[in-house]
Amino acid sequence: MLNSKAVKLIVRGVALAILLAALLFVGRIYAAEDMATTLKPLYTLLDQTKAAVQAGDFKTASTDFSQLNDKWYVVEDRVKAVSAEQYRDIEAKLADAKAALNSSKASDAMTAFGAIDSDLGTVVKLAAGGTAAITPGTSSTTLPTVLGELSDAKAAIDHQDAPTALTMLDKANHDWPSVEDQVKGRSMDAYHQFEQDLPLAEGALKQNPPDFATAGKLVGGISATLTAVAGKASSPYTAFDAGIVLLREGFEAILIITALVAFVVKSGNADKRVWIWAGGAIGIAASIVAALALQALLGAATGGANGRLIEGIVGLIAAAMLFYVSYWLHSKSSAVAWTQYIKRRSSAALAGGSLLSLAVLAFLSVFREGAETAMFYLGMAGSISTGDLLLGLAGGLAALVMLAVLMVRVGVRIPIHTFFLISSALIYYLGFKFVGTSILALQGVGVLPTHGISWLPTLDFFGFYPTIEGVVVQGALLITGFIVWLYSRHHQAVLAQQAKVQPHIQA
Repeated sequence: MLNSKAVKLIVRGVALAILLAALLFVGRIYAAEDMATTLKPLYTLLDQTKAAVQAGDFKTASTDFSQLNDKWYVVEDRVKAVSAEQYRDIEAKLADAKAALNSSKASDAMTAFGAIDSDLGTVVKLAAGGTAAITPGTSSTTLPTVLGELSDAKAAIDHQDAPTALTMLDKANHDWPSVEDQVKGRSMDAYHQFEQDLPLAEGALKQNPPDFATAGKLVGGISATLTAVAGKASSPYTAFDAGIVLLREGFEAILIITALVAFVVKSGNADKRVWIWAGGAIGIAASIVAALALQALLGAATGGANGRLIEGIVGLIAAAMLFYVSYWLHSKSSAVAWTQYIKRRSSAALAGGSLLSLAVLAFLSVFREGAETAMFYLGMAGSISTGDLLLGLAGGLAALVMLAVLMVRVGVRIPIHTFFLISSALIYYLGFKFVGTSILALQGVGVLPTHGISWLPTLDFFGFYPTIEGVVVQGALLITGFIVWLYSRHHQAVLAQQAKVQPHIQA
């Protein structure tokens, strides 16, 4: 069975790993593999496709081009790391080539292939020059931007205006690389639908006469799918999540303050209660100031890709804090451990003979919870609707007031063991969600690669998104949580046994 030190090392290791990941992801550099070798299969398939087009064999050309697309999917993250501009151009030209092949337009296809060949050559030169580093995107392009362009294209199709529709589809295709990782992380089906159907829609519009019915159906289908993805992407956090943070953090502060008050009363120092309440009040005020300061510090960086980058980093930091808090709750999840904790802290304060020490103890207890709360809300601020945030805050505050009245005025006793078990489970859930959502945000700005797993579902409530990167990290967290749970059960049993033996020893 793992001892206390081993578990603490595991917990701290996980927290440290998450914090390091938040820093290292920003400066991530791809392994120095020879780019020419990486792209060689693409060149081979590109030459085969061009030869088939020149021979007028569009069936073979389409087959070769499909294989070319598959190879591109394998190496596109490497290319994007070297040059976002070349990556964007290649994506656009691949779409043009597919549309040309579907329309059997050899000249258009060869033009697109020539541009792809040129872009690949540029990528090889840039990689050889040692410039292959990821730069987080700063584009203001968002998923709603692409949806707006698709909407304009659909309107033009409905009015049978092929040139305008093609212009808008070209804009959507140009902006797609800025948002594709967000879509890929949430729905591989939506990602593939855009990649496959947009070129088909362009091909339908380039026919003579244009096939408006087919183009309209394809563009409408893409828009509907991406609209559903955008709706989930805008608010992964709910009022429930917002309420959990305030209720759990606030209730722990209330629990600590009331426990401190009860201890000083039992120890014959009832007249010193006012110092505890004063320290707690100052802690609340300091927490509000800290929250405003953090918001001012990070507020200027929000919006667009920078906002998603900040959201991802802050979210990972908040997750590390949550997992540490969850472990702390586990370690105090028995009445014996909680009593020992309060007695130790209060006795140390009273032993100093200073009334100020009690106030400082209460202040630090409340301020710690308040600072954590501020960080947690900043981690979810960019991914929760204003309505859900306000609803969660109102619900959490109402529950806190009710619990405070019951505990302070009515004298209701809260079962410590039950409270900490439920609380730690909720905190672990929220930390799990923070990690998944933060990884997705970093994937959305290109800081992390995105390797989708098509057979896994998207579970927004749990912050679970079907990518290899997210599954690996969250899977490790589940394993760590199970280890901590096993240790917690063992530790509680030891404490309970000690509590039984202690009276006999004293006798």
